[in-house]
Amino acid sequence: MYAQHQTQDWSKRRIAAPNDLEDIVTKARVAGLYAPFWTFDSEEAVEYWAQYTVGSSSNRRTKTTKGKMRISFDDLLMPPSPDMPPFIRDGILHDFEPCALRPYREGYLARFAAERHHQRVGDGLDPNEADKRLLIRNRVKQHINKSGVNNLGYHTHTSGIHYRRILLPIWILHYEFKGKPMKVVVSSIDGHTYGERPFSIPKITSYSGLLSAIAIIIGLAWGAGGLL
Repeated sequence: MYAQHQTQDWSKRRIAAPNDLEDIVTKARVAGLYAPFWTFDSEEAVEYWAQYTVGSSSNRRTKTTKGKMRISFDDLLMPPSPDMPPFIRDGILHDFEPCALRPYREGYLARFAAERHHQRVGDGLDPNEADKRLLIRNRVKQHINKSGVNNLGYHTHTSGIHYRRILLPIWILHYEFKGKPMKVVVSSIDGHTYGERPFSIPKITSYSGLLSAIAIIIGLAWGAGGLL
């Protein structure tokens, strides 16, 4: 199965994972799910002010700047429930392609469950604001295009708010390691995989010892070079 293949590849890339992790995840219980989201569009008229630094390290000076700009947000992804793990949105589905969305058809739900939207649209706008504030600050910094931007503030007027209610497909694989339940999530869109994983204590100890040895060797070589 595709999800299990992705999870096997994921397990092979886990540094300091137990040797039998790959075999364990092949026996994981697999469930398909359409995860519900809102997507929001908006237009932002932003008026900003900020300070930035110029000059060399020995002659730093602070300058002020202000300006106006417009920012368009397209399909900001927001989960409709506070219970959805953040990594599903930010780590698995954040980079989905809105152009790949298709009108709803019951046939798409074959072999998949579908979670309901648990919030109204207005409830989704509140957590969306935190994302927008961070994105606006980053866009303003890019617009200023100076080093050391600080004390940044802005006012924004929001218009053109649109939303869509969508379902995005994921696979969830449940497995146990030494009695502890864990899960791996695979995007059915692009195969992006993220999950909980155990660590091998002997491997961590071995890697730590190897890194310490390398650091000692480098330190000795550096010291010997300084004595020449």
